[in-house]
Amino acid sequence: MLTVLVFGSHNDPHAWELGKELRTRFPDFRFLDTNNPQDVLEAKGDVCIVDVVAGIDKPQLITVDQLKERKLYTAHDFDLGYFLKLLKGSGMISDFRIIGIPKEWDGKTVQEVSELLRG
Repeated sequence: MLTVLVFGSHNDPHAWELGKELRTRFPDFRFLDTNNPQDVLEAKGDVCIVDVVAGIDKPQLITVDQLKERKLYTAHDFDLGYFLKLLKGSGMISDFRIIGIPKEWDGKTVQEVSELLRG
């Protein structure tokens, strides 16, 4: 089962709002609304992170290399790339994806993220 960690906060709930829409499309996935980076360290199996990324206009997959290369850091970042590689290398997670979403989104965004989740 895919675990989808949806990062947001009460001051930045955009990803959480999108997560509500995605839950109806993917009832077999485990969704967790969070603002706690610790949840990444506790995830198991296949993991997908959804978070708002500044400067993009449509949802896109973000690679670990882009986290450092383009400095796509958020308030939730704690050298995310390092920890994801460590978790995968140790077998704690089997696979991971990061889906960056724009702050402003619409029904088209929900469809685009749905396609990325289907992978």
